[in-house]
Amino acid sequence: MMYIKLILLSFFVIKLFAFASVDELLEKASIQAEKTKLLQEFKVAFESYNEGLYDITEKNCLKFLKTAPPTDKNFSKILELLAHTYYRTKNRWAMENYVAKYLYKYKNFIDEDSSKKIFALINNLFLDRPDKRQYFLNKFKYIWEFKRKPFPLPEELKKFTPYVNIFPFENSRLFGINKIYFSDKNQTLYEVGYKVDMEFDELREANPLLNPFDIRKGTAIFLPR
Repeated sequence: MMYIKLILLSFFVIKLFAFASVDELLEKASIQAEKTKLLQEFKVAFESYNEGLYDITEKNCLKFLKTAPPTDKNFSKILELLAHTYYRTKNRWAMENYVAKYLYKYKNFIDEDSSKKIFALINNLFLDRPDKRQYFLNKFKYIWEFKRKPFPLPEELKKFTPYVNIFPFENSRLFGINKIYFSDKNQTLYEVGYKVDMEFDELREANPLLNPFDIRKGTAIFLPR
């Protein structure tokens, strides 16, 4: 009788571990399937954008953002792509209700450069809506406002503020820091380049959706340093 009980007990334990292993395998399979799905949505989003199929781009970007954790390495890229899509299609409602909300909600997860590029697109899409543009300027001040970092310096370096291994000049142009420049008047990108000491091609590449011959007052321009 004892022998039979031991056999039954052993069988029960084996089955218990088997079920635990199956559950674990199912969980791992589910996680892997989700990752595969996210990568597919990421790929389709960019491919459809390049082909001008913006409805498909929007659909896959939103699916990705709703499913992926904000810590996902592609989260910032997808949000930036969505901002490009709405800027191209002039969809102010979606830019405000999707992109701007995601940008603020996950501000601690979206990388600094992506935040600046996305903000620039939001700002520029609302140039004709001064009240709404001002609202976004206030809301995203933490993105575009440049704050100098105080450092104890010897007297001969008092005119400089070190940033990594590069110094921005006091009362002059800034070097080594990617930042947002707001156009102070209606002008061309060539004129902006002269003011910020950058080549036209650099600015054009960093701001592909801007018309280089029609930079309006208030336009936000991403300056790559």
